[in-house]
Amino acid sequence: MDEIQTLLLSTLPLWITEDAYRQLMVAAFPLNGTVVSFEQKKAEQAMSIPEIREYLKTHTYYQYETHEALLAISAKVSQRDETKSVQLTDEYNSPSLDDGTIAYHRVFGVVTANSRYWYFSSKQLEQDIIAAENNPQISAHLLHINSPGGEAWYMDRLSETLRSAKKPIIAIYEEYCASAAYYIGCHGQKLYATTNHDFVGCIGTMCSFWNFEPYFEKLGLKKIVAKATNSSRKNKIFEDLKDGKSEDYIKNVLDPMNEQFLADFEVAKEIISNVRSIRLQKNIALKEELELQVVGTHPVEKLNPVIIKMCNLSSVTVVESKSEGAASFMIGTTEFAVPLGNMIDVEAEIARMEAELKHKEGFLQGVLKKLSNEKFVNNAPAAVLEMERKKQADAESIISSLKESIAALKKA
Repeated sequence: MDEIQTLLLSTLPLWITEDAYRQLMVAAFPLNGTVVSFEQKKAEQAMSIPEIREYLKTHTYYQYETHEALLAISAKVSQRDETKSVQLTDEYNSPSLDDGTIAYHRVFGVVTANSRYWYFSSKQLEQDIIAAENNPQISAHLLHINSPGGEAWYMDRLSETLRSAKKPIIAIYEEYCASAAYYIGCHGQKLYATTNHDFVGCIGTMCSFWNFEPYFEKLGLKKIVAKATNSSRKNKIFEDLKDGKSEDYIKNVLDPMNEQFLADFEVAKEIISNVRSIRLQKNIALKEELELQVVGTHPVEKLNPVIIKMCNLSSVTVVESKSEGAASFMIGTTEFAVPLGNMIDVEAEIARMEAELKHKEGFLQGVLKKLSNEKFVNNAPAAVLEMERKKQADAESIISSLKESIAALKKA
């Protein structure tokens, strides 16, 4: 260990990853002042050196770290009477697992999309989830998360896979579950933090990277770039970002992503608010699970895990037509419905919808009056006219839906 301390304090260039450097610093200069010897560290490993070498022939180093963590957790689980029958695995394709085995998925460190030797990979997690879903011996997924986040690319695909999982997903947060890691973790039906001080959340849109060019130049390494005559702007936005000119990157890349993200969450907030209002109006206890139906296309399907948790829903289902007797609401031109069975007061619901219909018909008449005014149409900017026509189309769609719902309730 003395040799490692000397090397880390030297000015010699180190060809080493950022995470590996951090781990070496923590090992060589621990906060408690106690240095763990190599022999002690080796004794703590669940696998022998020959076993590790053999394992790394077919697995990445990150998968090895996951396997070591799994063996350590399994050892602790087996020592407790209430959990000793629980079996965890990271061999998701194994045909020799006991029935009821739980798939262990470790989300530690920086989130990256593509499989890299040292890091967690969202693509690899997707493959692992699919493999575990297809193994009849596996009954559930356990997400063990300690990550500040990372690369957002591929999160949509991973989210689709997690949302479509038929087996329960449990998420445990340890210390950090932020940004992209929180996006992964929120798909759990149950979420647990290990302490009251775990850091959960930190959602936003950003970009960060290291500029190693000055360091490489000191080593005598120089990057050569040649562009075609008509390609002078190729990668310019990234070159400007590297040189400290971030305005174009923020405006053209980050801001549009963030605006779409926030717009989607605004729709999700409206859905949650409406479902909660239905609970309040119908005096339905929060502990009672409800079903949410989406008529047509779901505008924010990727946020289903958040909606399900915040509304205590059993499912969110896309349907061609809503169930009879369901309480419904509109967000934009999309209709949502909550089947209530015998929980609904039909007469009161008809009265509420007829009042809303009257309001929408009055609103539509106002828009039509404005669009029938020749002076307004000839002088209004194109954008204003487009907005008014959109108001007309939206109002007509909502009125049609309300009339159908009222007719269905009157038949019930």
